[in-house]
Amino acid sequence: MENPKRFGIFGACLLILAILLGSCGEESTGPTPSPISDYHLIYGPVSYPDTANGPIRNHYFTYSTETGEKIYISPSSELRYVDLIFNKAGTRAIFCGSVPPHGWRGTWIIDYLTGDTLLKQEGIGGTFSLDKTEQYIVFHNHTGNKIATFPDLSVFYAGTGPFEVGGIFGSGKKAFYTRSYIDSLYIIDFSDQSAPVVIPYYLDYPGTRLTSVDYANDAERDLFYLLLLDEISSQSRIMVIDCDSLRCIKQLGSNIPYMGMKLHPNGKQIYLRSQAGAGSSWNRIDIYSVAQNSTEAYFGIADYSGPVAFQPHKIEFTPDGQMMYFLIFGQILGDTPVVGVRLADKAVTQYLVCDTGQVTFFRINPHNFAQK
Repeated sequence: MENPKRFGIFGACLLILAILLGSCGEESTGPTPSPISDYHLIYGPVSYPDTANGPIRNHYFTYSTETGEKIYISPSSELRYVDLIFNKAGTRAIFCGSVPPHGWRGTWIIDYLTGDTLLKQEGIGGTFSLDKTEQYIVFHNHTGNKIATFPDLSVFYAGTGPFEVGGIFGSGKKAFYTRSYIDSLYIIDFSDQSAPVVIPYYLDYPGTRLTSVDYANDAERDLFYLLLLDEISSQSRIMVIDCDSLRCIKQLGSNIPYMGMKLHPNGKQIYLRSQAGAGSSWNRIDIYSVAQNSTEAYFGIADYSGPVAFQPHKIEFTPDGQMMYFLIFGQILGDTPVVGVRLADKAVTQYLVCDTGQVTFFRINPHNFAQK
């Protein structure tokens, strides 16, 4: 006999919207159970009126990564997410959002298996990431970074801003960030939570702007990766840094202006994206090999034939490493589809697009719903 809670997971993600909008203590009804079992891709906000003359409302879609089927549409709301992440098990979802222009702003933690709100806290938010122990969470926004304990969201460090960007954890009780247009990395040592210390670390690569950060563990040491873009020369550089010693293990420059990156689940490759005007050959996704310290072209305009111009804006992988998804986001108006690519043969197998509106983010829950 199937475990009924396994099917309840499908509704939980989009029970979230009803819960987030002030119904912490109320019960909510999920969608009809679906027989599909795989990863969930959350996509939004999709903005449209619920009635012919009604106000514009936000909706969030859940797709099956196995079939590309839209399995749920959230209840409509005024809420706009800033970010959404999951813990490693996929059992908790952490949301940050607000009601524009000056409404409620805050962060929620949801039990993804049941849809229950575990915590709802006002006044803290931004984009964020968890440390590998899932005991700490770092928030970064235009007012400065904040570090809090997780899951109680008790803030013990608050940066000064306003140009702090990034915000990732390293080994031990260290977090890293940089400032826009400043060629230094900053380390927050919070071994003593009552008195965190900020230490500048010169990158020895002036005239750059850090555009993307990612963090991963390998078998030997804790590493984090920096992608720097020189906006004047349109050249970029990737750096691999040991978290413990802060020593740059290797680095590689490129004349391609990479704007973002995503570490593959195997920990051995980083997928780099470059985005330019429609039709430009700089619209591409390349692969950086950590071991070989080299890049190779992977996916470009010739590999894509969709109705919207190929301009990759964000990359995500399914946790099994079999599928890559990217958001196409280059138009002022119109569709912003999420495209699914099978990595083994570069086949475009899914094209997920809403009927209207500009989608700004998507996330994949790491829980494998095929497992009973």
